[in-house]
Amino acid sequence: MNALAELQQEINVDEFQLETLRKVMDEQLTNERSNAIASIKDLVRTYQIEPAELWGADKTARKQKPKPESSCRSVVMPKYRDQASGSTWSSRGKPPRWQAEEFQRTQERGFLI
Repeated sequence: MNALAELQQEINVDEFQLETLRKVMDEQLTNERSNAIASIKDLVRTYQIEPAELWGADKTARKQKPKPESSCRSVVMPKYRDQASGSTWSSRGKPPRWQAEEFQRTQERGFLI
């Protein structure tokens, strides 16, 4: 039983040392990273380097969607016609008042063109 306790104590000491070494390694990595960032910033300022020169213009430029021309919109054929006034509706957007009123009175098929 004494040997088991000694092994457990060695494991605990080794785990403590491992944790201590990991903390030291993390601190060194953080310091090296900070120094690297500082030197990169200094070089960028000294040589007036633009991000596009480092990463390419296609990576830094924001891609914009081309705006459709107003004449590009397609005309949608109407699906419904008011028999009384001759008004039509293409079934896009909010239904007109005449269609909503007539729809309540009759079935939708009565308006199909």
